[in-house]
Amino acid sequence: MEENKLKFPVILFDSKCPMCVRFSHAIKKLDPNSEKVHVTDLHQEWIYKTYPQLSYEKTVQEIHFLKSEDEVFCGSQAISEVLSLIPQAKKFSWLIESNSGKKAIEFFYSTTNKLKHSLHKSCSECTK
Repeated sequence: MEENKLKFPVILFDSKCPMCVRFSHAIKKLDPNSEKVHVTDLHQEWIYKTYPQLSYEKTVQEIHFLKSEDEVFCGSQAISEVLSLIPQAKKFSWLIESNSGKKAIEFFYSTTNKLKHSLHKSCSECTK
């Protein structure tokens, strides 16, 4: 990846969050050659200078997936978009696309995001 340029599609992950790091490792395992989804640490200042449509504060609060420079997905929508691009996850597409599947992804995302924020508040490294 060139400096000051994201390689799309890209998921921005929080390298200071153990859950986010595990999620990024899972994405890399599902897409080992990074052909479908690129994983990039959100703690890089140049990202927000180069892509003013992104806000560091919002990106830290909620997962962001950029399909292109103009297509930004957040939260559970970001998870669904990422899963729809990874061939190994396509076998679950019927679940992702169904109403109950979308509700399950939303529930899973909101629960893990609450846990992330709870851990963030108690982390001495994060609260510096």
